[in-house]
Amino acid sequence: MKLTLSWHSPTSILLQKPQIKVTRPGFGEVQLTPSNGRASVITSNLIPEDIHVVIQFLPGLAGSSNPVLVINQDFHVTPRPPAVSPTEYRIPDLDNPGNVIVVSGLHPLLRNAVSGDSWQLVVDTRLVDVTSVDGPSFMAAVSKMINPGNASAIRLYAQTDGTLPAFWLVCAPKVCRGAAFSDLLCFFTPSQAALPADIEAQLSRAQRLAELMMRAATFFGQGVHDPNTLPQLPAALKPTRLLDHIEPSSGEAVLSRGWEQALFDSQRHVALVLPVPAGGSHNQAAGPRLPEMLRSVLNLLHAHGVIFSQNVTRAEDSRLALGAHSSGALALFEALGAKPTAYSDLLLFEPVGIQKQLGLIARVPAPVSLGGFSASLCVAPFHALANQPAVAGRVKLLPRGYPGDRPDTASPADIVSRNADTAALLNPRSLGHALTRLPAPWTPKRSPRDERFEVLHQYIVYGGDSGGAAGPASHFLTQALQTSTLR
Repeated sequence: MKLTLSWHSPTSILLQKPQIKVTRPGFGEVQLTPSNGRASVITSNLIPEDIHVVIQFLPGLAGSSNPVLVINQDFHVTPRPPAVSPTEYRIPDLDNPGNVIVVSGLHPLLRNAVSGDSWQLVVDTRLVDVTSVDGPSFMAAVSKMINPGNASAIRLYAQTDGTLPAFWLVCAPKVCRGAAFSDLLCFFTPSQAALPADIEAQLSRAQRLAELMMRAATFFGQGVHDPNTLPQLPAALKPTRLLDHIEPSSGEAVLSRGWEQALFDSQRHVALVLPVPAGGSHNQAAGPRLPEMLRSVLNLLHAHGVIFSQNVTRAEDSRLALGAHSSGALALFEALGAKPTAYSDLLLFEPVGIQKQLGLIARVPAPVSLGGFSASLCVAPFHALANQPAVAGRVKLLPRGYPGDRPDTASPADIVSRNADTAALLNPRSLGHALTRLPAPWTPKRSPRDERFEVLHQYIVYGGDSGGAAGPASHFLTQALQTSTLR
C-alpha cells in the first residue's frame, strides 16, 4: 500500500521546512522528502502493521526553530483487504510541560481515505500557531500583562491560504483543558488602526510583531505603562492599567480591557477569539465563512492542547457565539445576517448600527445580552426588543442596579460612587475622547450625552460592576458570559 501525505497552501512562507517521519515495525523511523506539498512511502502488502506518523512545519521565521503545527498520529494498517484505522494521537499537556495527552481516534486536522492500494492522508494547514515564531519574546511580553496564576493560554494564529483576516488572537482559560465541552466566543473590536495584511513582515520584523503583542495585551491583559512615554497623564493612571496604543509611534493610549481575567472569573469553558482587522476591515470574518473559520480555530486549539476532552473532540460539538463593542458590531451584523442560525449567543456592548438591525436580531433564535449606558445604542434597542413577544424572553440588559434601574441615566459620578477602585480611571477630567487621545486633561463637554460617550461607552468593555444591588462585583464581560448559554 502506498501512503501519500499532502497539505494545503504548500507555498506559504509559514509551511516551509516540513518534517515528516514515519515509523514502521522492523523498519524504524524514516524521514520523508516532501516536494510541492506532497510526500509518500510504501507500507507492507503482506502483514498488518502499526504505523506512527509525525508531521511538523518549522518555517524558521525570525530565526526561531519552533514549529507552527505538530501532528502526532498512530494508525493500524491492514493490507488485505486494504484498510487503515486511526488508533490514537497525541497533543501537548500544557499543565505538565514535556508530557503529552493521548486521545483515541483521528486527529482533527487530518483527513484519512483508502482506495484500493492507495492511502491518502491530507493535513489541514490553513491555520497555524505562530505564537512562538520569534522564540519566547511574544509570550514573554504578553505574560507580563496577565495574571500568571490563572494559567490561561494565549495564542496568535495565522492563515496560510491568503484568507483575511490574516491573524487571530485567542485566549482560553485553564478550565477549557479537560472540559467535556469548550465553546468559542468571537469578539469584533472596532477596526480603527487596523494592521496591513502582510504575514511575512508582521512576523519577521520586531516593530510589526510588537503591534500584535500590544493588541493582545490591550484586549486580554491588565496593561503596562511607561510614564516617560506619555508624561502628561495624571499620576493615578500611570501604575498598571494603561497601555500604549497598538500603533506605538502614534502617541495614543487606551485602557486595557482585562478580558483574560474576565474569562477566568466567569469559570465558563469558553475561549475568546479576536479577528485582527486588516486594512480597516474584518474582511471574511464578517461574512458567511465565519463559522467555518471558527471551527478551524477550535481544531487548532485542540490540536495543540489548549482545549481538549478525552470524549468530545469534534469542533462541531462546540457552541459558537458572537460579541462586539461599538463599531465592531457592524462586522458582527454582517456575519450574523449571512448565517443567522449558526450562533448560540449574542453579546453586544453599545453596538453601533443596532437601530437598523432590530429586525435581524428578532429573527435570530440566539439569546441577546445588551451592555451599555447609551440611550440610543443600548437602552432604547433593549426596550424595543423586549416589547416583542418573540424576543422578550431572550434579551437582557447589563449593567443592572443603577438608580431606577436605568443605566442611561447614570453619569460617570454614579459609576465612581459605586466602585472606589476605578474612581481614578473614571474621573472624566482625566479621560480623553473615547479614551484614545490624551493630549491634555479632559474637560466636560456640552451635554450629558457627550459625557456618557466619553467615559461610559468605553467603561462597558473594560470596567466592572462593584456589586451592591447588582450582585457580586464582576467585569461586565464576566456577567454577560455567566448569563449566556455558553458552557
